[in-house]
Amino acid sequence: MTCAFASFAAYAPVPVSILVDAARRWRCARDTGIAVQPALHSHLERHGQGMLAPVFDGLFATMEVGLGRSLDVGWDVWSEKTLKRNMPTQ
Repeated sequence: MTCAFASFAAYAPVPVSILVDAARRWRCARDTGIAVQPALHSHLERHGQGMLAPVFDGLFATMEVGLGRSLDVGWDVWSEKTLKRNMPTQ
């Protein structure tokens, strides 16, 4: 007998790439002192998921408390420059 399982991505309500991008944007906003939720909302709204900004903000903040350190999200230099260039200003 064979069991076939669909990948997580097939049933995810929010694509994994949006979650990773949101985490990167959240970290960048926290590090630069920009208001986090508006920065997340502007990015997530492009995908029709703007209402998730407070959810992601709470999730990432809770993760930091649980880890006892800052949340590190992997990226390269290009990604960091792109994020900072596209971040809204206060």
